[in-house]
Amino acid sequence: MQLNSNNSSNRGFTLIEVMIVVVIVGIIASFAVPSYVRYVRDGKRSEGQVALISLSTRLERCFTEGFSYISSSCPTGPLDSQSGYYSLSVSAASTSYTLTAEPNFQDTQCGDLTLAHTGIRGSSTGNACWK
Repeated sequence: MQLNSNNSSNRGFTLIEVMIVVVIVGIIASFAVPSYVRYVRDGKRSEGQVALISLSTRLERCFTEGFSYISSSCPTGPLDSQSGYYSLSVSAASTSYTLTAEPNFQDTQCGDLTLAHTGIRGSSTGNACWK
């Protein structure tokens, strides 16, 4: 004689199965989180680069109109990038300038981004941060 209670299968997950899933999710997260953080930081850094190039364009326009980077119509700063991730400053003379974008977030890889009137791009850490 067969009993139905012995032949019915148990439903649910065992502790081993749950632990395997937790380990797999942990391994995936260990790769995904740093990649996401790097992606967000690179996006913020791109905003700083765009802000510097835009400010440089405005200064070049001033120079073509008044033959000086320090005329009254030229931007002087301090300015902020579009989303406020960078604070921009202008160090200008009549025939030259250096623009600096200081991050308002933690960026130990690049630090401050710079752009000179000659088109030379740099960072305070010396790393190649411009793409």
